[in-house]
Amino acid sequence: MKNTGKIVGTYFYIIGAIQLGLILGSYFEIVNFFTNKESTYIDLSFILFIWAGRKLFQYNPKWRTGLISFNKLVMGLIILSVVFVTIWGLPESSIIRFGGIPFSSESGSIVGFYLTSIVTFILTLIPYLILNSETARKEFETTH
Repeated sequence: MKNTGKIVGTYFYIIGAIQLGLILGSYFEIVNFFTNKESTYIDLSFILFIWAGRKLFQYNPKWRTGLISFNKLVMGLIILSVVFVTIWGLPESSIIRFGGIPFSSESGSIVGFYLTSIVTFILTLIPYLILNSETARKEFETTH
């Protein structure tokens, strides 16, 4: 696989665009993922996804190693949250937001929590594996 920076950069651009679309859709009440009774949830991480995509397009080796570390952290937090919810269940009268989607014990959405955890883990694993590959190492070393 060649052009790993551009491939993963495009991947991050797409995720950022989807997040921005969901936020705008929620704001204009087209989709209802991020709203609750009192307020609208706005996740500004789409800015970081677009920024990361740009830096990967530029084959910035510091961003590559930083994103590898960040992906490890996110995957670890996903595993910890799944273990927590498996042992203790969803917290009473509180909401866990995972990928911007609210889960609570009142909604009884434990299966949805697990499905979202699996999808988020896989979506985090894909760029990790690509950026951590030998091809990516060589590409990022030779371009800077």
